[in-house]
Amino acid sequence: MAEESESTLPLVELFIKASSIDKERKGSCPMCHQWFMAFFILSEQGYCDLLVTTIVSENPPKYFLELGTSRRLPDVRVVRGQLNGVDITDLICDTNDEIEEFMRKFGCEDLLTWKESKSEQAVEDVFADLYRDFNGLLQTGNTGSVNKVLVNLDRFLQQKGTKFLLKDTFTYADCQLLPKLQHLRVAAKFYRDYEISPSLTHVWKYLQNCYQTEVFQKSVPCDQDIIKHYEMKVPGVKPTGSRNPNLMKETVTLDIPEEVASSFAGASAN
Repeated sequence: MAEESESTLPLVELFIKASSIDKERKGSCPMCHQWFMAFFILSEQGYCDLLVTTIVSENPPKYFLELGTSRRLPDVRVVRGQLNGVDITDLICDTNDEIEEFMRKFGCEDLLTWKESKSEQAVEDVFADLYRDFNGLLQTGNTGSVNKVLVNLDRFLQQKGTKFLLKDTFTYADCQLLPKLQHLRVAAKFYRDYEISPSLTHVWKYLQNCYQTEVFQKSVPCDQDIIKHYEMKVPGVKPTGSRNPNLMKETVTLDIPEEVASSFAGASAN
């Protein structure tokens, strides 16, 4: 638990990319989603207060420009407060490494990085190629590499036996994996009619557990923004869904296939 008093608790402002469809809502950037979840966990556990601000990259507000960041979102600014007895007001982190190092200083046991945890390093290795292979699937339609990663992930989850990747609470590994899995579910279905196999029951159970958490529900972008994110990355691919994500109804995928859900219900009954 955090040791800072309420009067000195850091107020962390996380700047994330705004939606390219609706500038008022959070966008689809996987890295922004990752850090939204990580800092939500810190806030939820009392390590900091959190303010999430969406930024339109093409037209950022004056006060953001005056911070002097690299403008490569996400960025972090400490509005006020102390950490480990040190005043960190106006601290700026504008690279992934700087943000990760800042997160480490809170000492949250659920957010250990690979530098501090062999278990974290091992699970990150399991899904290290998922995002690369997902992008390959979108471009070529080849599902073999993605399926291999998902089979290994399913096996890992089966052996682990926890609700989430490493324990029954979210860890940093979950913050890294979930944006990739969600983009795979939504965008690969839209552009390539690809679905995670129902036989990968441990992956599906993991997703079901994650979808029920506040940290994921608060941070996940809508389906249309995820689809829009890859619109220019799949030239010549005829999507299986609506042609224009700008005109699609706003939805968020937080369910699992009925046949998979039914199998979970049957297993519980037995």
